[in-house]
Amino acid sequence: MALEIPIPPPQWVRPLPPAAIADGMRSYRDVEYWHEPGFRPLSLDIHLPVDVAGPRPLILFIHGGAWLFGTRTVFSPVYLGVAEPFAEMVAAGFAVVSVDYRLSAEATWPAPLHDVAAAFRYVVARSDELGVDVTRTAAWGESAGGHLAMMLAFRQGDREAIGSDGPPVDLPPIAALVDWYGVADIRVPMPGFPLEGPSPESLLIGGEDPATHPLGRDASPIAHVGRLPAALIMHGTADSLVPCDGSRRMAAALERTGTPVTAQWFDGAEHGWLGDVDVMQRALAGTIDWLVETLRP
Repeated sequence: MALEIPIPPPQWVRPLPPAAIADGMRSYRDVEYWHEPGFRPLSLDIHLPVDVAGPRPLILFIHGGAWLFGTRTVFSPVYLGVAEPFAEMVAAGFAVVSVDYRLSAEATWPAPLHDVAAAFRYVVARSDELGVDVTRTAAWGESAGGHLAMMLAFRQGDREAIGSDGPPVDLPPIAALVDWYGVADIRVPMPGFPLEGPSPESLLIGGEDPATHPLGRDASPIAHVGRLPAALIMHGTADSLVPCDGSRRMAAALERTGTPVTAQWFDGAEHGWLGDVDVMQRALAGTIDWLVETLRP
């Protein structure tokens, strides 16, 4: 008699975990959205207003960490003890989904892009249940997350590029891109990375040289720029890890496509606004204000 292994229902029809409610925010944490065989299950956190008055615009947040570190549970380590960014987004009227993805020691390019796209499909499949208007979605990433947000926005119509993991649904166009000091071109070395060994951009593509390997171009947002409904780019001019020049190139490339671009360069600011509480607060408040205006019905 053949062994019959029970197959659990797909992630997008399983019941959500119990919600945690605090400070006007209803949160579903550690929600499994996809499990690629042979890898760990991938999770996201969902933050919604307690009082839902019609479908809310969505912020799909993608954390940074040089594709090596980071977690969906932390907006950015520099904000710990300074601000509660997810709560501020929800208070401004947004639904927020913060996504984990496979890191470069687990799987190489294009795995993290496939994961982010699968997370977006998960939210699309459950949008009615969650009270989310996915036609008003902003992809917001910081550092490596900014890179992935750009790649999702530019390549979302290419099923081969973003994969087909997750629910069998079509993705609506990204309505707004927010790129905080993201890597626009992995073929340009990132100076000042504090760990020894291969560079983060090399590890992203399996230890190859991004400047010469075909995946260097494939994984570089600047090589895939397309017209978007709106884009916001923020970067510090003194960024010693991801040079500001890449974001300036990206802003110019987007403008050439006809994309309405808002670019803000913070004079003297380091990567992640490190050590500058004033810039941290201005960047967060300015981004939320821009999203409110950009994603209004």
